[in-house]
Amino acid sequence: MTANDNLRTIQARFGGATGNIDFNDTGAPYNAPLELPLSSDSLREVARNGYVGVGVQERNPIVTAKETMKPGEREMYDAWTDGYAVPSYDWTECTKPIVGGPGAQARFERRAVAARKIWKNDTITSSNVAWIAANQVYMLPLIIAVGKSQGAEKNLVGGQTALTEMELAEVQTIHRVKAIATIVQNRCNAEINRFNRIINENKDEMKAREHSIKTKMPNHRPRNNPVNLRTSY
Repeated sequence: MTANDNLRTIQARFGGATGNIDFNDTGAPYNAPLELPLSSDSLREVARNGYVGVGVQERNPIVTAKETMKPGEREMYDAWTDGYAVPSYDWTECTKPIVGGPGAQARFERRAVAARKIWKNDTITSSNVAWIAANQVYMLPLIIAVGKSQGAEKNLVGGQTALTEMELAEVQTIHRVKAIATIVQNRCNAEINRFNRIINENKDEMKAREHSIKTKMPNHRPRNNPVNLRTSY
């Protein structure tokens, strides 16, 4: 058992050392070193072991968000979702003016949305988050991590709120099917046009030959068409 086994609050675990450090605590299991491919591995083995990144449409926003989190952010996020308690603040007193232009204001507004979810309090403002950033900086990774999860959820539904994730996925699937159908139609039409062009060229050749033969007839009056005018045998 490590010293962290008895810590069930965010402040106790991430707020700073208050006693002796347990140097035997190796941290979360996902901090294990990455495997490296060997020069003797076959392409099939390399692909099977996940050494080749492939593009996937991940439908789980939490999985997507965790891929963008820094190790500290992910560790705090996992602790929070595992039930670690967050510290309590007097939100009417814990405020600080935001320093910076519109960019800073927008950033703290986004973080305030995340803070409202963490503390389950809709009265939290960007000024409260500015105070946390100045006085409780160890809480920022959790706020940023939750903000990333919210961003992933929003991106999954295209930034809109009228459709559910599954409804939007269905619409996107329909668009994809229609696009593929159009590609198939264009391919078929191109093939039909190719055959029509070959057939028409053959018909022109036969018409020209017909004209060439009929010129031997004394009373033959050839049609005035481009094929007959330019062709002679």
